[in-house]
Amino acid sequence: MKRRGSFVQWLKERFYGIIDNVIAGLIIIGITYVAGVLAGILPSISLNWLGGVSLTLVVAVAIAVALAVGGFILWRRWCRRKIKPIRPTVAVPKDFVGREEEIAWFKEMLQEKTVERIMSIYGAPGIGKSWLVNRLAKECQDGGVVWAMIDFREAAYDPLTLLDAIQHQLGEEYFVGFSDKLQEYIEFRAQQQREYPSLNDISRRVLLQRKEDEATSEFMKCLERLVKEKEAVLLFDTFEKVEDIELANFLQKKLLTGLKDGGLPNLMAVVAGWNRLAWRDGWEQIISAHELKYFSVEEIRHRLAMEMEIGAEAVDVELATAVLEHTKGHPLGVGLAATLIGEGIKRGERISKEMFPTLEDELDERMRTELLIKRVWERLDSEIAEGIWLCAIPRWFDAGIIRALKGTEYSSQALLDRVTEYRSFVKPHSPSGYEYHEIMRQLLLDKWQRDDSDRYLKLNKQAAEFYEKELEKIERIGGRFNERWKRFTLERVYHRVQIGEAASFTEEFEKSARWYEHEFCKVLIQDAENYRFISVKDKHQFLYCKGQAYCYYNEFDKAEAVYQELLTDKELLRNLFMKYRILYELGRARFWQGRFQEANRLLRQSLDGFSKTDYGHGIIRALQYLGRNSEALGRLAQAATYHEQASQHLQQILDSVTGEEEFVKYTCGEFEYTCGEINRLRGEFDKALERFQNSLSIRERLDSAYDIAITKYRIAIIWYEKGFMDKAIDYYSQSSIVYEESGDSYQRGRILFRMGVAYEAKMVWDRAMKSYIDALQAAKDGQDAYNVVRNAVAICNVHYLQGGSVKIPSYAEEAERLAQRYSYWDQLAQLRVTQGHVLFDEEKSEEAFAKYVEAMTYALRFNRYVLDEAVEKIIEKAKGMAEERQVEAAKALIEKLIEFWQTGTLDRKPLVEAEREGREREKGDERPQMMVMDQLGTWLRTLEGERKTNNRY
Repeated sequence: MKRRGSFVQWLKERFYGIIDNVIAGLIIIGITYVAGVLAGILPSISLNWLGGVSLTLVVAVAIAVALAVGGFILWRRWCRRKIKPIRPTVAVPKDFVGREEEIAWFKEMLQEKTVERIMSIYGAPGIGKSWLVNRLAKECQDGGVVWAMIDFREAAYDPLTLLDAIQHQLGEEYFVGFSDKLQEYIEFRAQQQREYPSLNDISRRVLLQRKEDEATSEFMKCLERLVKEKEAVLLFDTFEKVEDIELANFLQKKLLTGLKDGGLPNLMAVVAGWNRLAWRDGWEQIISAHELKYFSVEEIRHRLAMEMEIGAEAVDVELATAVLEHTKGHPLGVGLAATLIGEGIKRGERISKEMFPTLEDELDERMRTELLIKRVWERLDSEIAEGIWLCAIPRWFDAGIIRALKGTEYSSQALLDRVTEYRSFVKPHSPSGYEYHEIMRQLLLDKWQRDDSDRYLKLNKQAAEFYEKELEKIERIGGRFNERWKRFTLERVYHRVQIGEAASFTEEFEKSARWYEHEFCKVLIQDAENYRFISVKDKHQFLYCKGQAYCYYNEFDKAEAVYQELLTDKELLRNLFMKYRILYELGRARFWQGRFQEANRLLRQSLDGFSKTDYGHGIIRALQYLGRNSEALGRLAQAATYHEQASQHLQQILDSVTGEEEFVKYTCGEFEYTCGEINRLRGEFDKALERFQNSLSIRERLDSAYDIAITKYRIAIIWYEKGFMDKAIDYYSQSSIVYEESGDSYQRGRILFRMGVAYEAKMVWDRAMKSYIDALQAAKDGQDAYNVVRNAVAICNVHYLQGGSVKIPSYAEEAERLAQRYSYWDQLAQLRVTQGHVLFDEEKSEEAFAKYVEAMTYALRFNRYVLDEAVEKIIEKAKGMAEERQVEAAKALIEKLIEFWQTGTLDRKPLVEAEREGREREKGDERPQMMVMDQLGTWLRTLEGERKTNNRY
């Protein structure tokens, strides 16, 4: 890698450093000398040309200025020391051997002799990947290269935590802008939780994501500035920990994408994990893959020589060959063999190839390792043997946890030093502490549970208590959810589960969910799965949490699979409370998927169950979702009934509440809001308006911006329903401003859409179009696919009404792609109707007919209300044609649609039968039930009358 700017930067730093030292030293010496010499004579001297001012005063002012200048320079020098990169010093163990080929390739990449910018190191567990990554870090350290090492074993990394760790190691002076943005994000997240506790989950995630994106963008700008001046290397170890989560995508698509497109000169990366880095779409050209091989005889000779403290040439080849056959050359086994030899030398044993008999090939690596550990164990002295055994209890260990387990402060550091000398057991040191090789630790834990299970439980309890105390210290200084807090929380949960307190996992999961730390919820799930510490009896609660984690990220298909797995468990079905909670969550997932009939059935079952168990909170939530689901199905009277029942339960809670004035106000505001919804659904708009105004008044006193915004949105809907479009638009606008200021594109987009509908009702096409276009962009920013489609379809319709059909295809294509992907049949139906109208105006009657047919089948696939709406729009088009004396064309269209509906099929079922089943399922309340054939037939007879009338004239 070329060192552009490196020498100049070094020269500038040295020059300024020397100048600072010289000036500061001269000022301090001068001040001291002058003060001492003039101390006795200054009082008697006055300066007549300055009006008789005493020389003492002049000198005092001069000394003050000198002190200020000198202090400023010294402060600058102190600041430079303070922001010096804080990456750890790398000390490669003396027993590191081999890997010359990989090290040589790394050096060539540094010198830009290769086109590759990423080095992928992969291989089986224990093969030596971490050792090699540390060795490459040492190359950077010795070569003056700026570097940062991230070991994914260490912490629960999310994107910003990762970037924060990197900037600390690369040098904070280059990342001042990022640090500011990161602090903004932290403060904004705290503000959201403090000021807007009722903000819905999706909105909160959208807001935080926007702030996170701003911080990430600033980090990339800072990184670009750094690598224009210096060469830098990012080293990532234990990458298998993140290959199946969003962090891997973040690394590829944001952090390292500049390596592929050339936007990050002087930067390279090393990625080490179990599997080869398999990024595609142009990444192959810049990735150099290196699979670590097992040791050869010569490498084994070097490793044994280090242990025996002799030259490699003095190691018997037959001994090295015996070790190779005994261990198959696996570095972990070779390290244990060397340890065995070292312990044998201490005991005065004769070292020969007979120590390593050839084992049967059927023995796997774990069995070979276990045999070697047993033989090493026999030769260890009692103190170190117990120390190695003790350090297997925690997943990470340092002097602090050893002290907590051993109970003595005197020997903890000494014991740690002795244990870490056994490199065949212990991985390279990381900022978190030390860790055993996975195979080693599991074998030691097996020994614990077999030999002393009571003490094993006692030690896990001590470890949990240690981490609880450490967490209290972190939380006391406001460090909740920082990197250290997350790591210690994972350890506390792990040890609590080991002693049978599985509820600890659930408590931590639910607490993180309440704080909207959904990324950490996901980490908790992954940690539990990776270490398999959830017992069979606790798997129900674990799977329930896992389903919730999927719902947090709108991965409803995955959540459904988890819930279905739970519902097939006969043991779970005995736990009625858990069963009904799962039915509720599954119903909620189906609602958000648009599967309203299934959602209705599941939510009804959960409501019945909550009623039996007298779970008030569950009853209210089930009733509210049943109300929303009934609204989606068009069953407005039924929706009003559900909302009214929910308000009655809410009133019971309100009557039982004492004290907590703010909570009472909040509940009152929620109660008035719910009652307003009931009145709205009943068509009692004046009563609804009064209820919403009451709710608004309460919420304004609580100064809850988001609650105020959503209430104004409902008031706007009431004015729209009453026909006062200007008032509706005014309230829509007020509500939209709140979401615009906070950056909540998700909610703002939905409000702008409704504003567009109001403008469309006024036939103010230009304002309607602007509202829809703004809503479309907001929906894209908020990653709201449904509203992207809905607004694109609305824009197509406005273009048609304005006669601007030329612009329709581009919006229609975008809507089509997303609607097909997510099965938005209602929007596809509306889009097809608009496309059919355009084609009919262009006198392409056959193509128009095909679009109308698709509109009707898509509508039937969704529900009968959308079907009636689609048919109504087609009939309106036919009516318009008849008014324009195109009666024959209109009649032909209706006749063809009747014929299609009589003979066509949907999902291998006759259309008429499919429609009848749909209407029986969705009987509705206010709207009349009329089959498509009846609707079309009625209008056909009307057109016949129009034709006879026209023939008279």
